[in-house]
Amino acid sequence: MKRMTLIEMDGFLKGKCISCDLKVNETNAEYMVRKFAEAEAKCAALAAENAGLKSGAMDEIKVINRGGQAYCVKDGVQVNPMYARGWNDYRAKFLQSDTPATDAFLAEIRAEARNEGINYTASRLAAAFNHGFINVNDG
Repeated sequence: MKRMTLIEMDGFLKGKCISCDLKVNETNAEYMVRKFAEAEAKCAALAAENAGLKSGAMDEIKVINRGGQAYCVKDGVQVNPMYARGWNDYRAKFLQSDTPATDAFLAEIRAEARNEGINYTASRLAAAFNHGFINVNDG
């Protein structure tokens, strides 16, 4: 999703331009309410996933603070916490949690960064060419 720049937003608010995803017969106010609602929903999904990840991390910290006894006792005998099967199962389950909202958000950020990187590199190459740092042979 492309973000509006400050100049584009100013033009939109002054009625000089419209957004490409403005719906038919939608007013500027309705458009802004819809976009804010979409952003709020995205933030709520990210916050919910973050809370789940934090609670899992806190559970893990509690286990570590207890010395791992809850996950490191097998048949009444304490085993090495680093290699206890229960501990490793717990860690594997925690590390494999699904985070679709976070994954989608990060994919969007990566795509944006990739496009910005390509544009930056292209502009630097053009500047180097324009200033004579890159020679193009005609042969």
